Amino acid sequence: MVVAASPLPAGTVIEAADLVTVAVPPEAAPAGRLTADELVGAVVAAPVDAREPLTTRRIVGASALAPTEGEVTVPLRLPDAGVAALLGVGDVVDVLATDAESGTTRTAARDVRVVALPPDDGDVGAAGLGGRLVVVAAPRETAVTLAGAAVHHYLTIAFTN
Repeated sequence: MVVAASPLPAGTVIEAADLVTVAVPPEAAPAGRLTADELVGAVVAAPVDAREPLTTRRIVGASALAPTEGEVTVPLRLPDAGVAALLGVGDVVDVLATDAESGTTRTAARDVRVVALPPDDGDVGAAGLGGRLVVVAAPRETAVTLAGAAVHHYLTIAFTN
């Protein structure tokens, strides 16, 4: 049975080095187990512990996360890493933008899909901001709005589902 070689955060694109095969009695193997070939290139849907079996419930195929026709993927830095930690790959959210000077908030994007949550490595964005990077799939015209909002506003999310 194939298990995670080490802890894998949600959004990790699985590589061969992330996997290890262990021997278990057939009756102990969970339903939905996958081979290493099926797992490489898939995306972890929720955090996986080291030595945890990787099944169809724990991963999302990379093709399911690709932008659809007319969409692009957009990286956003949410200033509050705690808010980003609430997200999972596949979540559909609204992106809210707050103007710090006026205190007004507007919806910058509706119903965008989270396609990746890169590991939180403590890196800061180009503007010197901390937080956490989140990648969403959005219509091309919405991507432009999100890019502008990311530069001039404090971004957060609202769950829609």
